[in-house]
Amino acid sequence: RWLGTVLPFELFGADNVHGVPVTYVGLGRMDLTGVAREIGIERLEQKMVMQNDNFIDLARAKSAALTEAAGRVAVAHGGVFVLDCDGMGRRHLGEIRIFKYCSVALKILHPERQRKTFIVRAPRVFSLVWKLLKPMLDARIISKINILGVHDDLQPLVDELGAENLPSIFGGQYDLRCPPSNELIPAGAFAKFKEEQVPAAEARRSKTA
Repeated sequence: RWLGTVLPFELFGADNVHGVPVTYVGLGRMDLTGVAREIGIERLEQKMVMQNDNFIDLARAKSAALTEAAGRVAVAHGGVFVLDCDGMGRRHLGEIRIFKYCSVALKILHPERQRKTFIVRAPRVFSLVWKLLKPMLDARIISKINILGVHDDLQPLVDELGAENLPSIFGGQYDLRCPPSNELIPAGAFAKFKEEQVPAAEARRSKTA
């Protein structure tokens, strides 16, 4: 639950092709170093695998609905990823080691759930990050990536998602529930979160008693 409060990550809406959820990742505002410090890199990897499994479950449910409606087998697989690099700086070069650790699982799982990935608002420093990341990625993932710089037209993303599923930060109609934070995760944030959860849990138990 704590990761849901600090990671700018969200599944929402449905793309225009298969009707499966769109995945937004505020990559430039993400503090992976802070997450790894607070809970350990292994639990971060587990979160990534769980999110992948969640998407696959949603895609299977959509496939079943499409099959029933069409009267024949219809498969919905592969969603659209939007990786927002706004806020990316040189500190992200130090997070490559974390991504490298998690990339082993991603090489196995991610190609099957990705139809297209848009890396948007990529600043100059992204070219350095990309140079380090690219060798870790499966060739199938790389072939489906579209990189749009800070000054590039976002029309390809608009065409893919439609205005109703385009986040409002890009001029669309969907308001993300996970607004990217501009602050790094402070030391002790996870321990503080756990302490705050104890009174809340006790209050819930007293109501049901």
